Amino acid sequence: MPVIEVSNLSKVFGNKRAIDNLSFSVDEGEILVIVGSSGCGKTTTLRCIAGLDTPTTGTIKVEGRTVVSDSVFVPPEKRGIGMVFQSYALWPHKTVFDNIAYSLVIKGTPREEIRRAVADAVALVGLSGMEDRFPATLSGGQQQRVALARCAVAEPRVLLLDEPLSNLDAKLREQMRDELKLLIKKLKSTAVHITHDQSEAMAIADRIICMRDGRVEQMGSARDLYRRPANRFVADFIGVASFVDGTVSEAGDGSQRVKVRIASGDELWAEPTADGGGTGEVTLCIRPETVELTIERPQGANVLSGTVTDSTFLGDHTEYRVDIGGGTIIKSRSQADFSTGSTVYAAIDPEKLISLPRGAVEAARKVA
Repeated sequence: MPVIEVSNLSKVFGNKRAIDNLSFSVDEGEILVIVGSSGCGKTTTLRCIAGLDTPTTGTIKVEGRTVVSDSVFVPPEKRGIGMVFQSYALWPHKTVFDNIAYSLVIKGTPREEIRRAVADAVALVGLSGMEDRFPATLSGGQQQRVALARCAVAEPRVLLLDEPLSNLDAKLREQMRDELKLLIKKLKSTAVHITHDQSEAMAIADRIICMRDGRVEQMGSARDLYRRPANRFVADFIGVASFVDGTVSEAGDGSQRVKVRIASGDELWAEPTADGGGTGEVTLCIRPETVELTIERPQGANVLSGTVTDSTFLGDHTEYRVDIGGGTIIKSRSQADFSTGSTVYAAIDPEKLISLPRGAVEAARKVA
């Protein structure tokens, strides 16, 4: 049985529909990450689950119990849900120990039990020995650990996280996202995590929901959304891609692939999505790691001639922009060195070249 069930959820603020008939469920022990640009409705969805916002319509169940419906509203403190906010929300005048212990003190938990629970929580997040320090003496990463420990001490079966890593610098955020996933699994919690960072989503999630304008664009694993996006919006939001418009000129090379003619006059074999991209006008989604650059023309299909227009050295690889003609620029990642202005050949893997239905790109919606 799903631990969280959201059915036909809508939330309207004045003339703005922040959530539009949203439905999904989260299984026991699963980490569901909701991604989308600012204003897409992801945080409002989380706040409705937590009880901090009241939906206009819809039903929410937590562990089989209805907490929101047309006739039911269970207050936040009675939902048995833990929440970690974007801001650490720590008491500046309280020590690490007192911040973590606060919810247990409010409940009237015996002091010895509080000591044991806090000791377990600080050990879990790697803060043992810092119990007497104040938030102002801690780094951003340590403060976020305190916020996580404060939530963990209550042993919530359901955990909601509202962009908890967004205030950290890039390197610390990468470290903390790995620790966060391990922590959630150790707690055996069912979690809904909100972020606008697609790399964070892919690293943490068991499943991802990509939202736009209060609705689900696509739901599935990180691999599903990256390799088989439902439309251009998802392909553009999850990962890096170049988009090239074209027209299907031929179908059937012994598989489901289609041949697409692009503005340069070249033809490329591509894999259409389940929802289309096999006929008419299409948009090709080209991931930079699927483009291999060489000086000599390689054998096989999907080979384009182009000119390197720009490069960005990123340490373990260089990202190149290549003009393939017809006013079309594609990106490639390579460990090889090419100078600006070089003539190169770009070989694109047909199995990883995705054909999206151009006319339906903006309208397409998919729940998988």
